[in-house]
Amino acid sequence: MKIFIDPGHSGPVEPGAVNYQLELTEADINVGIGLFLWPLLESEGHKVLFSRAGPVDDSIGDQLTWRTDKANAWGADLYICLHCNSFADPAAHGAEVLVAHNASRASFELAASIQNELVCLGLTDRGVKTQSLFIARTQMPAVLIEHGFLSNMVPPDGRNMSDAEILRDRQLDLAAADMRGIQKFLQEWRG
Repeated sequence: MKIFIDPGHSGPVEPGAVNYQLELTEADINVGIGLFLWPLLESEGHKVLFSRAGPVDDSIGDQLTWRTDKANAWGADLYICLHCNSFADPAAHGAEVLVAHNASRASFELAASIQNELVCLGLTDRGVKTQSLFIARTQMPAVLIEHGFLSNMVPPDGRNMSDAEILRDRQLDLAAADMRGIQKFLQEWRG
């Protein structure tokens, strides 16, 4: 399988969510998770193309379509977009996987499989949701993974780490959950 990994946001120009207390940016967290996910997928025999391994300046023109255009041109079989959530209320927490409106059945099943694996890590289940997303431009099943809330600094009941701490300290675990979700989806989809 050809899997396109897209760490969301772009670095200094557009860092995404920022946790000033922990000095974390969403752009950096997304790349960190992706750099763990890449070799995990390759170890399972997949070919991987990364949209970016560091900062990029996508401030000129359309900031998002170059990502989906690159995946489409490569002929990717799956599009995995990595993100973190943020909200004004620091109590907001949990993982969710997004698909575009009118997404394929395969996209929904991929999203559910990844969501299940993130919940198995102990993250609160915010479910699979649909939104108007740029990933609708892909020609393959596509998901946008919100691994947790970078703004969450207080561990939810029953957990000893906040989402922000998990995003900072457990990037390999998050990548492994993504990989397990992808693998389970592929086994069922092909099976």
